[in-house]
Formats: sequence, C-alpha cells, structure tokens
Amino acid sequence: MNAKKSPISLAKCAYASKDFDRAKILLDRIVSETPGTMEAKAARYLRARGYEDGNFTCGTNLDEAYEDYVSLSESKGILGSLAMTGCARVLYSKGARENVREILDRCHEAQSLHSNPKAMMLLGLVHEEIIHDSASAKKWYLMAYKAGLPWGLRYYAGVQLKEKKYIRAFLAHVLVFVTSPILVLIYGIRSPFK
Repeated sequence: MNAKKSPISLAKCAYASKDFDRAKILLDRIVSETPGTMEAKAARYLRARGYEDGNFTCGTNLDEAYEDYVSLSESKGILGSLAMTGCARVLYSKGARENVREILDRCHEAQSLHSNPKAMMLLGLVHEEIIHDSASAKKWYLMAYKAGLPWGLRYYAGVQLKEKKYIRAFLAHVLVFVTSPILVLIYGIRSPFK
C-alpha cells in the first residue's frame, strides 16, 4: 500500500527538482489552508527563499520574501533564527545603508537565539562594508568560523589582506584550507550567507 505524500513533502520534492512554479502553488496552498501549523511555517520559509532567490516565474520579490520572513521571525529556535537572518539579508539587498540598524538588530537577535553562523557572517559583512569597522568584522567572521562555517575564516583572511597583514592573511588561508574539508564533513556544504 502506497502512503499518500503530505502537501509539504510534495512541495519539497518539487522544490528539490527545481520545479519552482509547481512548488510555489503547493506552498501557497499550504500557507493559506493550514495557517499557524508547522507545515505552513516550513512552507512559508521555502516560499520566502524562493522569492529572495528569484526562483519563481515572477522573479526576485524582496517585499514578499521580507513579509514571509517577518511572519516567521517570531518563531523560537532555529526557524526564528533563520527567518531573522532572512529579514536581515533582504534588508541588506534592498539597501544596506538605509537599513543598517535593523539589519544589525535582526542579526544580533538571530545570533543570540540560535548562534546562527550566517547571522554572524552578515554582521561581519555589515561591519566591513557599511560601518567600516574592520576589527568588529574580523571578530564576527571568526565567530562564524568557530561556529562551523569555513567562509568565516576566508572572509577574515580577506580583511587581513585589505589591512596589508599578509602573514596573518596567509596563515588564515592555510588554516581554512586544512580545516574546511573537516567542517564540510561535519556540517555539510554551506554558502556564506544563506
């Protein structure tokens, strides 16, 4: 006897097979038909990522992504942390300078809620690129690395290189070259900010 797949399972399968428009139809249905459930929250997160990444026919829609992330940011644990980091990323894309205070607030909240290394990376990026505080940028990049994200040490090395601290930059690159495969085995392959 074949068990019928749940709507969220069908949506995840469609998403994984890059049938994004079918996934969006399923995700919209789950969100509207079962609001407040864990399935609806998972669907809303997948939909937010689709809007943010421009996976749907409508293309990138940062306003819709932000709306979904805000709705989820009140959740506790990892989902809330992911949503807060998503809010911060969208705000960075929409205008980092204008939104710097809210980006920092969202990232600090995500980091304190679940030690989110992607939030730490974004904090580093904002300090490096917007605030121009390389000491804080290096601190956040190192924290992301210590939380298991090899990208943190790569970005740290980049700041060291900009400061013409060539030996430190070289040593950081060597260290990330040696430790990155181990971190990938433990945590999987991950992008720096998503």
